[in-house]
Amino acid sequence: STPIDSNGTLGGWTVSPNPYPVAVSYATAFAFGGNLYVAGGDLAGSLEPNEQGLPGEKDVWRAPAQRGAIGVWVAESSTVKQRKKHVTWSSFGQIITAEGVYQGGSGSLELERSAIQPDGSLTSWSGMTSGSNQINANVYNAAAVLSPIRAFGAAPRFLLIGGQEYVGSPPGAITGAIYYNDGP
Repeated sequence: STPIDSNGTLGGWTVSPNPYPVAVSYATAFAFGGNLYVAGGDLAGSLEPNEQGLPGEKDVWRAPAQRGAIGVWVAESSTVKQRKKHVTWSSFGQIITAEGVYQGGSGSLELERSAIQPDGSLTSWSGMTSGSNQINANVYNAAAVLSPIRAFGAAPRFLLIGGQEYVGSPPGAITGAIYYNDGP
C-alpha cells in the first residue's frame, strides 16, 4: 500500500503487517469510509483468467485503510452465492455484486446487495430476484463502473462492460456489450 500525498503523488510502497487472511485470486475490492472491502474470489488458485471451474468464495472481509496503512482484517457478512471473477459496485453506502462464476442457473440471484452500516460493517446480503433487477448478461471477467454522469435528482447509473460470456465449457466469446440501469 501507499499513501496519496496532498499534491496527488504517491508515497513509498510498503508491505502491510496485516496480510489478507486467505490466499485468493479473482476477488473484487472496493473502499468506503476509510475501509477496504474484499468480496469473493477463487481459493483454488487458477491461473487461467478464462477458466470457469468451480464457484468461488462467499466470504467478505473488511480492514481499515488510512494514509496507505491497512489495519487488521475482520470477517463481514457472507454473500448468498459463492462468486469469483464477478463485479461489485459501491454507491452511497449500497453494495451490489453480480455476475461472475457462481452456482445456480443464469438469472438466479445474479445480483445481490448489502449496505454499509455507520460502523463500517455490512448488513446481510440479499438477492435481487425480480426480473427488472436482473442483468442476465451471463459474463465473468467484466468491468463494473458507476457512471460519473447523473441527472439532478436521478438515481446512480451502474454499468457492466464487456466480459467473457459464460456458456459452460469451453468458455464463450469475449463481448463488448454494455449493460446499464438506474440504481435501486
